[in-house]
Amino acid sequence: MSNGIGGTWFENTYPGCACDIPCHWYSLSTELNPEWTQLYVGYKEIRSYWERVAEKHKILSHIQFFSEVLSLVWDEDSQTYTINIQDTRSKEVRRVRAQIVVSAVGVFHKPMWPNVPGRASFKGVSMHARMWDHSVDFSGKKVAVIGNGCSATQIVPKLAEDSSTSIVEFCRTPSWFVPRPQATVPEWAKWIFRNMPWTQRAFRWMIVARVDMTYLNWKVGPFTSMLRRQREKACIERIKRLTPEKYHENLIPKFPMGCKRIIYDPGYLESLQRQNVELEWNPITEITDNGITTESGKHYEFDIICFATGFDIENSSSINIKGAGGKMIGDYFREQGGPTGYMGTTVPGFPNLFTLLGPNTATGHGSVIHSEEVQINYAMQLIKPIIRGHAKSFAPKANATKAYNDRLQEELKHTVWTSCISWYHAGEGRRGKLMTWPATQTYMWWMMRTPIWRDYDTTGGEKWLKRRQYASAAQTTLEWLLIGAGLGTFALMKLGKWEYTKQLIVNNASGLIKGP
Repeated sequence: MSNGIGGTWFENTYPGCACDIPCHWYSLSTELNPEWTQLYVGYKEIRSYWERVAEKHKILSHIQFFSEVLSLVWDEDSQTYTINIQDTRSKEVRRVRAQIVVSAVGVFHKPMWPNVPGRASFKGVSMHARMWDHSVDFSGKKVAVIGNGCSATQIVPKLAEDSSTSIVEFCRTPSWFVPRPQATVPEWAKWIFRNMPWTQRAFRWMIVARVDMTYLNWKVGPFTSMLRRQREKACIERIKRLTPEKYHENLIPKFPMGCKRIIYDPGYLESLQRQNVELEWNPITEITDNGITTESGKHYEFDIICFATGFDIENSSSINIKGAGGKMIGDYFREQGGPTGYMGTTVPGFPNLFTLLGPNTATGHGSVIHSEEVQINYAMQLIKPIIRGHAKSFAPKANATKAYNDRLQEELKHTVWTSCISWYHAGEGRRGKLMTWPATQTYMWWMMRTPIWRDYDTTGGEKWLKRRQYASAAQTTLEWLLIGAGLGTFALMKLGKWEYTKQLIVNNASGLIKGP
């Protein structure tokens, strides 16, 4: 539907919009960028990066903008999907066929609106963070910010810089805040990254190792719980040091750190010291034509209401997808208690459909770009045989998918994500099955480095699959023989019998060459 590239960084342009993952990791491993200006960059710089990548690889001519995919219908006979696409300007609908479909719609684009009476009755200016109106002048205005998640905590400090803007932020639940160690990348470092690319790759892997280690904060156990409590103590001390005492009781979470998305503080806590910023913790009961009324009976008048209420992640895709046997993907997800897939990339009953950022691929600590690269590399191993004509379709088996998801959910039971309500959960009230990845991103790469072919139903590629299995078995046998030979040689050397064995081999070889 978009008219430009960049995904969430094209759609989200609110004040302070930035990434909370170091940009040297929040980028393609195949397209390192030595020109990042800071460790954590804003949306403009990220969007420019993706525009350069698209231009370099000449893919813009292959992108159809202003296009909304309405539906996909799998045809068993032709082994293809019929795709209905609507032009968002002319509303004209056209139909195309595709043997392979990759769903890369993302999850941070469909606004989540609060279920509050009277929202449509407000006569002032209202906007969602996802659809920010840059033509609006906030100077001298009374502004309501609803929400206190990642977007709200980026918006409030920026709006508060203008002392003439009066801000009331309506909060529901607290969040854990950790410092965001912002640092400008010096010119000498950029020069090194440009001229010695291996140094940037080493820096990237250093970030991966450091960030992946923070996964311990999400695990439940004696050692990890001790580490988490120490970190929580430091965060509580920071909240008390940077914010007015009247807010401490409400700002300090009562749930374990990591249960909800941790916020890398962009200056939000310090902004609460400003005279033009106020926090309101009483629930909103109604939005009126001129403001907001809370449960306490207090009424606030506003000129502008900003909804920083996040995204509808569970329903981020409105595409109607019909798979084999006429099964709708929404019905399948409901039967499973929430979005369910195999390796987060394929779905039983939906051949040749690949979902980036699919079920259980999100993490509470890592780079989604890394997750997507892992998924793409995995998917390409299934896509290539289809393109080359070796097979017509692949679909994960239902029993393999169930076994995979049972393992995931069992692992997720031992994490802090079970301790509170958050967008990490699917289902009504966000209390259903957990949708996160239960381990490090390095482990995700290891798990998805190659498909387990026996877990897939294959159509039109049975002979190719058998040849591949035989080749794989032969390769494995050869590897074990080489390992065995190496270990045997090592053992003989340690036992002091290597010289005798070597002479025996040479003598036998000489005899074979000379003959009888």
